[in-house]
Amino acid sequence: MNRVQFQSVDLLPVFGKPIYIQQCESQQGTKQHANAILVDNETGKSVNNNVATKQVAWKTLIYSQLELMSGLVGLNTQLTLTESYVNRLKQGQSLHLLPNYDNIFTGVYFIDNPESSMTFFDNSEQWFTGKDLEFSNQNLLNSNEFKFTPMEGNFCVYPSSMALDIEKMGANGSILEFYLK
Repeated sequence: MNRVQFQSVDLLPVFGKPIYIQQCESQQGTKQHANAILVDNETGKSVNNNVATKQVAWKTLIYSQLELMSGLVGLNTQLTLTESYVNRLKQGQSLHLLPNYDNIFTGVYFIDNPESSMTFFDNSEQWFTGKDLEFSNQNLLNSNEFKFTPMEGNFCVYPSSMALDIEKMGANGSILEFYLK
């Protein structure tokens, strides 16, 4: 019924909202170059979001995936990249992305294998609120959260009204975080 297929573009309808997850490749040299420019090795933080936003390699990756996503959902509106950051996380660290109501979509790209899991949270009311319905088990229709195990190369775009937790990293790694309007 609901699936993520990594050999082709797919859309996972969770909570009645689209979560786009796709496996895409980035050359090793491009990843090393982007990490060297965008991440301060002392602090582990992005050097400057203007530098990050202007990086051609990441903009190309993001916009090429957006074209696929837009075609899949029939979106005619042109989305603009407003901000992007590279988060360098050490083993045991987590990343919590809160809802960002200033943007339409939030995205993450796993530059390295996180050896972790992530959970999407939808804080809006359930569609069945006020109805006298009972479910035998928790599923994508009646839950407020959706768990997924990401791998290196996973590219995810989801509505900015949702929150995302990337749990304790099993290894050191970098995650590209970006926002679209």
